[in-house]
Amino acid sequence: MRLANLLSILCLLCLISACGSGSSGSKSVAAQDAAQDFVMSDYEGTWSFVNWGSTKYGETVIDSSGTVEDGEWFLMGQASGIYTGGDLTLKEDGSILGHMYSSSNTTYTIIDGQMSISEDLMVYALTDTFYKDEAGISLKRGGAFTLADLEGTWTFAAPDSFGTFSVNDAGEVTSGAFDQNNITGGKIQITGQGAILGSLLTDGPNTFTIQSGQMNLGKNFICIALLDVSYADSALVAIKQESGFSVTDIEGTFKLIQLSDSITYGLISIDSSGSVTGGNWTKMGTGTGTYTGGTFSINTEQGSILGSISTSDSSTFTINSGQMNANKHIALISTNSGLIILIKAP
Repeated sequence: MRLANLLSILCLLCLISACGSGSSGSKSVAAQDAAQDFVMSDYEGTWSFVNWGSTKYGETVIDSSGTVEDGEWFLMGQASGIYTGGDLTLKEDGSILGHMYSSSNTTYTIIDGQMSISEDLMVYALTDTFYKDEAGISLKRGGAFTLADLEGTWTFAAPDSFGTFSVNDAGEVTSGAFDQNNITGGKIQITGQGAILGSLLTDGPNTFTIQSGQMNLGKNFICIALLDVSYADSALVAIKQESGFSVTDIEGTFKLIQLSDSITYGLISIDSSGSVTGGNWTKMGTGTGTYTGGTFSINTEQGSILGSISTSDSSTFTINSGQMNANKHIALISTNSGLIILIKAP
C-alpha cells in the first residue's frame, strides 16, 4: 500500500512539473521582452557606428561599467580623430544617456537613446560642444560571420532614398532598385566579426563604395557609410526580408530616431491592430509634439511595412517602404519626411 501511495505522489508531482513547464514554454515574445532588464555590462565590447547629421563612421570600445576606453571616428572626406574617454549610463529599460570626449576637444552628449532587446544595437541622438546635432546607430562586433550571412533580399533606406538589393552566398549583388534606378551588380565582403566593405553598381551615373559597415550579431541588420563617384557621402540601414510576421508584431512602445533635414527623437506606441495610440517627439533645436494617430500594416510573407503617422502639428508621414527584422524588435520605415528607425522598448 505504501508503494502504491508513493507511486501516486510521484505521478502527481510529474504532472504538476509538466504543466508548469508548458506554461513557461508558451510565454509570448512580448512577455519575454517585458521581463528583460538591461545592466551596465551589456555595453561591454567594441561597437561600430555610423552617424547622420554629418556622415561619420568609426568604432568605440566600452567596458562593463559604461566607460569609453578607446575608439576612433572619421568624418567622410574631411577629418578624423580618436575618442579619449566618456561615461555612459544604461537604465533597466535600455535607455541610453551619457558623454563621450574626442581628441578634437569636443564633448558629445547623448540626449536620448535605446539599446535593442538583443543587446547588439544602439540608436541615439546627440549634440556636441558646438551645438551640432547628430543621430546614429552602433552595432556590436563579435560573433562569427561568413559571406553566406549576406545572402538574401535586403530592404534599405537612407534619409532621402529607399529600395532593395539582393545578394548571393558569394557576396555578389545580383539585383536591386532604388528611386528611379536599378542596382545592376556589385560585391560585398564581410569579415569574421561582421565588418563590411564593397560596392554597389547602378544603371545610373553612380557607383557606390562602402567605406565602412557592420552587420548585427543577429545577422539581419546592416548599417553602412557610402561614397559615390562624385564623392558625395551618405549612409543607409538595411534589414533582411524574412517570413513569419503578423500585424500584432508591431504592437508595443518604440524608441524612434527620424532623419531628414533635422533630427527628431521620441517614443511611439502602436496597438495589436497596428493603430498608433500615442507617443511624443522632440525635433532637435525646434520644438516638441505628440503622435496623434496613424496605422501600420505588415506583409506576413516578408515583414515589409506600409502605413502612415499623424502628429500634433498637423503633419502626416506616409510610409513609402519599411521592414521589420526577424526578431521583431527593430524596424526601419522610409517616409515622405525622411528615414525613421524604430527600436522596441521592453
